Amino acid sequence: MSTAYAAIPTVYAGVRFRSRLEARWACFFDLLEMEWKYEPFDLDGYIPDFLVTLAPLIQAIVEVKPALKVEELGPSLDKIRNSGWDDHMLAVGAGPFHRGDRRTIGYFVNSRDDQGQLALGLCAHCGVFTVASTKEDRIYCLREQHDLPIATVPKILDRLWSVAGNETQWKGGQ
Repeated sequence: MSTAYAAIPTVYAGVRFRSRLEARWACFFDLLEMEWKYEPFDLDGYIPDFLVTLAPLIQAIVEVKPALKVEELGPSLDKIRNSGWDDHMLAVGAGPFHRGDRRTIGYFVNSRDDQGQLALGLCAHCGVFTVASTKEDRIYCLREQHDLPIATVPKILDRLWSVAGNETQWKGGQ
């Protein structure tokens, strides 16, 4: 990782997180209407930070790291693989990553080991936030699966990330 950060235990939604960054991601997942569970189970030498429902029938374990570049997340995925997990996984950093006019939330590997960044946008069909791997053409809508192009909405996602920060900023130690 590029910089070392001290973790500040933070309470959000009645859960005590090991770090404010984890609490902020939980709030962000809530704002995107994604179900999450914090430290849901133990794997071989590893406890995932989250189990998140990305779309109906699609769950991924999520590792949170204070990375400032998506390229720094690779070792986190190796850590997950070494635990024996062989299904969907996502590593996220210090916030959404900026890629021109698109925002991605992290590095995603699906159950077939296809890799790419996980993009967010609005589903053109039902108007809800959509999750899509940049490696695949398939779009995973939060309500249904549609094979439609997504409209990227970086300003909305940046605002939601700011709201998540405001919701968790002064909650350390509570």
